[in-house]
Amino acid sequence: MRDINHLQFLNLLKKGIVEVVFNKVDGSERVMRCTLLDGYLPEEYRGKNHLLQEVVATHYSVWDLDANAWRSFRLESVKSIKIHGIEYSPNKSMLLD
Repeated sequence: MRDINHLQFLNLLKKGIVEVVFNKVDGSERVMRCTLLDGYLPEEYRGKNHLLQEVVATHYSVWDLDANAWRSFRLESVKSIKIHGIEYSPNKSMLLD
């Protein structure tokens, strides 16, 4: 499993569909297919710079492809990130970048 930092994760979200495994607030595990790639976002969000909106304090806001809605998750709850069959491990720099 490869380490990934905050900026690398944002770039992956902007370039494709990412599978994120994280623990929800209630403690249950969630697997979410998500993206920030314009082609998947609602029309009103396409072509806009999401960089300032993607991370608020310690949360990511992403487009959930299965729920067809915006969802967010806490950085410290992320267990793994997968894109194109490659699995990444979030490292402490995700919280520090």
